Amino acid sequence: AVVEGAPLTVEYDPLLAKLMIHAADRPAAVARLRRALDETLVAGVQTDLGFHRWLVDQPEFASGEYHTGLVAQRWADGPPLDAGQRAIAAMAAIRARQDLAAAAPAATTADDASAWARLARREALRGEAPHR
Repeated sequence: AVVEGAPLTVEYDPLLAKLMIHAADRPAAVARLRRALDETLVAGVQTDLGFHRWLVDQPEFASGEYHTGLVAQRWADGPPLDAGQRAIAAMAAIRARQDLAAAAPAATTADDASAWARLARREALRGEAPHR
């Protein structure tokens, strides 16, 4: 069970919920899956519902004639969006960035950090291994 305020780490977030569909045949199961995905709403956490909605609409998935390279071949940088959808996605990204910035603790300046912290930051920015 998940309760409000519980930490959702990347190790466990795919386990929050599963959607299992069955029907007499594949076309009926795909239709039920599409409807279930369209009726599913999750608030407060990022999900992969959009990806699954896209996948269900792929002809190869619907026919059962897909392979492990389908996503890499067809998804690329995401589904094609019309101008309105791109605008909504851009506004959502801006809002998410604002929310993250508002929730983040104030950044410290280099003068506020110790010499060790400044050295570690420089090494990280250069891609160097930290000194031991």
